[in-house]
Amino acid sequence: MTIGGLLSFNNSYCQIKNAKTETVRIYGNCNMCKSKIEKAGNQRKVAKVTWDKDTQMATITYNEKKTNQDEILKRIA
Repeated sequence: MTIGGLLSFNNSYCQIKNAKTETVRIYGNCNMCKSKIEKAGNQRKVAKVTWDKDTQMATITYNEKKTNQDEILKRIA
């Protein structure tokens, strides 16, 4: 029961309102790049970035009322 409560809290904590999802190419070649790209792009309740090392594609989900793709990409750069 406790685990179920924690999982439901985690899901509600990570949701982004007014979410818009886009996919962009971000060049990199290692797991350190993945860590830096995702850390720079993520903002709690505003933006979530997931980068795939093999395809070099990032999925960016963000609250379009609080930020935009260009602002996120500037933080990553």
